[in-house]
Amino acid sequence: NSLSVTTGDNFFADANLDVDNGIAITAPGSIQFDNATSATSIVLGAQTGSITVDNVTAGGNVSLQANANVLTGGIGAGTSVFGRANGTFTTGNINAGRFIDLRSGRALPLGNLNAGDYIDLRSDSPISILNALCGETINLQTQGTLTTGSVTAGNNILGQAAGAINVGILSAGLVDPGTPSGAQYRVSLASNSTITTANVSALGNIGFGTPAHLLTGSLSSGGGLMALVGGNM
Repeated sequence: NSLSVTTGDNFFADANLDVDNGIAITAPGSIQFDNATSATSIVLGAQTGSITVDNVTAGGNVSLQANANVLTGGIGAGTSVFGRANGTFTTGNINAGRFIDLRSGRALPLGNLNAGDYIDLRSDSPISILNALCGETINLQTQGTLTTGSVTAGNNILGQAAGAINVGILSAGLVDPGTPSGAQYRVSLASNSTITTANVSALGNIGFGTPAHLLTGSLSSGGGLMALVGGNM
C-alpha cells in the first residue's frame, strides 16, 4: 500500500502514518502530523507553509521541502535525507545510509548526524549540530556562525562561516578512511571572525584562515599545516 495526497490547502492530521510503499504529501499551505514511517520513501512538500512532524523513518529516501520552516524529531533513512527550507530547519538526530543534504534560509540547528557517504549543510544563518560522522566528506557553509561537537569524516572536513567557528574534536581520514577518487583527507576551516577548535587531526593537510583570532587544541597532520591568521594564534 502507498499514500499519495495533494491538498487544496493545509494537511493537518492528529495521526501516525505507517505505509509500506511510500508516503508523498504535497500541500499549498502547511503539513503537520505525528510520526511518519515507510518501508520505501517519504516525500513532503509544503509550498507556502511549514512542515511539522515528529519522527520520520524510511527504508529509502526522505525529502522535506518547505517555503517556511521544517521541524522534526529524529530522521532515519536507508538511503538519503534531502531538505530545503526558506526559514529554519530544525531536527533531532539524523541517520542516513548514503547522504544528508540540507539547506535553510534561517537557522539550521540539528542533533547528531550519521551518514554512510557525505554530509552537506548550507545556511544563510547559523548552523549548529551536535556530533557528526560520515564515510566521506562533511561540508558546512554558513553566512552566520558555525558550532559543532566532535566531527569525524572518512575524507575531508570543510567549514566556511561568515561568523565565528566554534567546533569540537575534528578527525579526517583516520577512522574508516573513504576511498573516493581524489581523496585528500584534510581539514579546512575559514571564517570572517574567530576560529576555536578542540584537537584536530588529519591524514592529510590542516588549514585555517581568519582575519581574527585562532585558538586550537593539539594539531596532528599527516600532510602539512597552514594557518593564515590576522589576530592572535
